[in-house]
Amino acid sequence: MVDLAPTSCAVAGCRLGPYPTGQRRPDGISFLGPLRAGTPPPRDALISSHPSDDWHETGRPGWYSLRTGQDHEFGPWLYVHYRNGETELYDLLADPERPRYRAGTGATATMQAALERELRDQVGGRYRWR
Repeated sequence: MVDLAPTSCAVAGCRLGPYPTGQRRPDGISFLGPLRAGTPPPRDALISSHPSDDWHETGRPGWYSLRTGQDHEFGPWLYVHYRNGETELYDLLADPERPRYRAGTGATATMQAALERELRDQVGGRYRWR
């Protein structure tokens, strides 16, 4: 759904923005080029989110996550950043059921920082929590 507005706008020839949140570009990307060319869409990661604290699950903070795919530079990983500052990181290739939490470990610190930057860049201004 996130790609529908950019794709529709590309078909209509319009430009999205400016955004009141301060983000630089829309959340999604246009699939018009790949649709016309019959090629796969240029996406190697997906964002999901629940930015508000859950009203029905007391204590569960809002979150944003980035799930990378096989074609991503790091391969398939899931990175989650919660509103309260906690993070989770899972290796989806080695650990598909996600019981092993890898955030904050020395071996993944550089990758986690890169995934955090990618998530912030893709989500834009809406990611700024107090």
